[in-house]
Amino acid sequence: MSAATNPDLIFINVAQVAGRYGISVDTVWRWSRSGDLPRPLRIGPNITRWRLADLIAHENTFTSAFAFSFRWAV
Repeated sequence: MSAATNPDLIFINVAQVAGRYGISVDTVWRWSRSGDLPRPLRIGPNITRWRLADLIAHENTFTSAFAFSFRWAV
């Protein structure tokens, strides 16, 4: 697996996380603080990223009932 396709080596910013879930940037930060998203990594001063593998693992914990209610709750 190359580095470009290995989710363990892909880090995404807050705007990309928001786009992935169809939510606002403020909601990403709120969910992160409340534990509804994996904790981000600080990789430098003023640089925070989420590891794609962590987000995928988190998504795999969703149940279909949650996914259905989540879709309508947003």
